[in-house]
This record gives sequence, C-alpha cells and structure tokens, in this order.
Amino acid sequence: MLDALDGLLKTWHFHKKDVAISVAIESGAEAYKQITGIVLNRVDGPLWKAFLKAMQASNSTAMVDILFRLYFEGPGKYRDLAISIMHLRKDPEFAVAIAEYFWRPPAERVKLLRELKELPFWGAIEANPDLPAASSIVLLDFVADAPIPQKDRDAAIKTFLKNAHPEVRIHVLKTFRRMNYPYVAEIARGCLADPAEEVKYAAAQMVAELIPTHKGKLLMPLLDSRHEPTRKFVMGHIAHLSVGRYLAAFADQDSPVRLLADKIASRIDEATIEQISEEIVHLDPIQRMRALRMCEGGDAERELKPLIRQVLADEHSALRPLIVQLMAFTGNRAGLRLLLELLGSGDLPTKQLVVEALQDLHDMRYGALFMPFLADRDPEIRQAAGQTVFTFGQAEAQLLLPPLLSLRDERLASAAAQAIALTKIEGGREVLAKRLEIESRENVRAVLMEALTAWA
Repeated sequence: MLDALDGLLKTWHFHKKDVAISVAIESGAEAYKQITGIVLNRVDGPLWKAFLKAMQASNSTAMVDILFRLYFEGPGKYRDLAISIMHLRKDPEFAVAIAEYFWRPPAERVKLLRELKELPFWGAIEANPDLPAASSIVLLDFVADAPIPQKDRDAAIKTFLKNAHPEVRIHVLKTFRRMNYPYVAEIARGCLADPAEEVKYAAAQMVAELIPTHKGKLLMPLLDSRHEPTRKFVMGHIAHLSVGRYLAAFADQDSPVRLLADKIASRIDEATIEQISEEIVHLDPIQRMRALRMCEGGDAERELKPLIRQVLADEHSALRPLIVQLMAFTGNRAGLRLLLELLGSGDLPTKQLVVEALQDLHDMRYGALFMPFLADRDPEIRQAAGQTVFTFGQAEAQLLLPPLLSLRDERLASAAAQAIALTKIEGGREVLAKRLEIESRENVRAVLMEALTAWA
C-alpha cells in the first residue's frame, strides 16, 4: 500500500487527487517518510498547500502524531508548519484529538512529549470552554506536568476554570493543591462563588484547610446553599470554630471551669449544628442578616446587648427561640452572659422573654451551656446561671457534675460540689452526702458539708 501511496503522491501534480494526501495523514507514522520526502519537499508549493488544507480537515490522532513529529524535527520548515497548523485550528474536534493523543501517545513519543516546552496548540483549548470533561482533564494533567515556564503553565491551568463541566473546575482546584501553587487559597476563595454546588463544596473544603483563621467568615455565605453536604460541612466548621471561641472565653478561669466548659462544648456542639442549620437557612433575608450579625458578635455593650433586647422584644421574630442557639453556635460567651444578666436583672417582662426563648428550644441540653458561669466572679451571674441550669439543664448537670466530685484535682471537686448545691439537681443532695462519707480531703469535705448545710 505504501508503494502505491508513494506513486500517487509523486504524481499528485498530474491527477491532483487529495485523497492520497488524506490517506498519508491517516496512515500516521507509517507514511511519515513520504510526507516529509514528497509532500513537503517544496515550501508553499501546491502539494504543500494541499497538505495544509488536509491537516486542517482531519480530526484523528494520526494527524496529531504527524504534527508532533514535524514539530520535534527541530527549528526549520517542518516545525514552522506544525506550529502554523496548531495556531490555525481553533475547532473543538482538534482539541479533543490532542487530548486523545496525550491519553495514549505512541511509546517512542512519550519522552519527547514530556519535554515539550511550549503549548502552540493551546488556542484550541482556550476557544472551547465546553470541551468534554474527560478530554479537558487529560489536557489539564498534561500541562500541569509539562516543563513549560511556570507563568505559562499556571495560566494554562486557569483556562479550565472557564470549562463548562463542574468536575473539570474541581480538578483545577485539586491540581493546584497537588502542585502547592502559592495562590491556591485565592483560587479556592474565588470558587466559593462558582455556579455549581459541587464546585463550591470542593472549594469550601480547601478554604477550611488553607485559610483556617478566616474560614468562618468566608464560609458563612454558604449556609444557605441548596447542597446539603456543603451546608453541613460549613455548619461543622463554623461550629468547630465556635467551640474554640467558647473555650477561649474561659481561658482565664481556673482549671475546673475550663474543664467544665470543654465537656459542655463537646456535648452541645453536635446538637446545635443539627438544630440550627435548617432554621438559619430558611429565615427570610432580613432575619438572616440579623442572625448573622449576632453570630459576628461585635462589641457586647454597644452592639450585641441592644440587638438581643430588640430580638427578645419582637414576639413575632423567628430569631427569638434561636437566641441561645446562636450564642452557642458562635461560642459567643458575651452573648450568653448578657442573657444571664437579663435573666437576673429583676425586670420581670425581660426575664419572661428570656425564659420563653429558652423554653422554645425544646431541648434541655442548652441549659448546660450556662454551667461554666456558675463560677463567674459576679454573684448575680452565678445566681442566674444556677437558676438557668436548674430549670433547663438538669439532665446535663446530672450527667456532668457528679463524676467531677471524685477527680484528683481538689479545686475541680470543690467546684462540682458547689455547682450541684447551686443547681439543686435531682438527687444531688444524696450524691453530696454519699461523697462526704468516703471523702478524705479536708478542703473538699468542708465544701461538701457547706453545700449540704446550704441545701437544708
């Protein structure tokens, strides 16, 4: 066949049948000698131009193989021709053929392709953002590992952020992360606004990993995502931050208080996430804005206190039953303390509103959030915290406080005894009396006897 093809190409000037050129192109490497020796013998001659036209019409990997063979001939007419053809072709079929060739290149071509230091074919990829996902990912992976200048490589990868397929845009994020691209965090931030929910989800995961100090602020807008995995992921990370803030708020307290806050945070966090997520998401925009403002906190006296009063006073506000949840959700100790101040203020209408907000939660675990305030320096706060835990946190107090009595740390055991007496948990007097029978530490015994006397 090659002998017949050789004759047809040599006599092309007489019969001008372009089918011979097409056959040579589709034969690929097998006809490469005829292409360079006969077809491309005369630059810009009729046969040369016919070959150029046939190369623009072909969509096969054999055509791509010939292009790269010409390109790797080195500087000269062959490389110039290959580059010209690549620059001329902007059709999606050409881009797909390039991808197919890169997917399974001929074995003898692999090393040369890995040493490609420019991308003369990239115009076809840029011109076709709706390339199939599989082809796009092959091209993306190729360029990510190509030894081209870093600036060109990064720009080429960013081209795929415009791709119509979400999985390709996600692959861009993963590729930049794999390459330790210095601006991958900025790329991920930009993808938080991607129209596809699955891309937002992937971007949120990367933001949480790469920008931990600001992830709460950056991820907050995704709370109203229609994509449940995204919404749950964001809720989990914001709540994780809130636990840290909640614990940090008690960092200046004695170790018993810190340990108690830690136990409560770990108990309440999961419940808070489950209950608050859908409720915040389904608020109307104005109410959501007020909720998020409360989440941000701000200056407790100047901003937070008036906002809490405003929400409490609005009996039709969907936020009223969420106040405690919002404070728990954000780890906002200042907000929780303000609620206690309002509860212990003596203002009966306000106290009633706080109690209603707590009751509307229908979950006794939230009373436990106030347990660390049982050790507050302000006696009125201690009293209000005891009242709250007594009314709304009995179950959690029963679970958390009695085991602390037997701990080796005397201060912790003493604080637990005082808290049990203050909250008057069911069966608490018996727990204290039983502990007194076996307690050998004088300081702890004194606290236990004082607590039992006060109870009586």
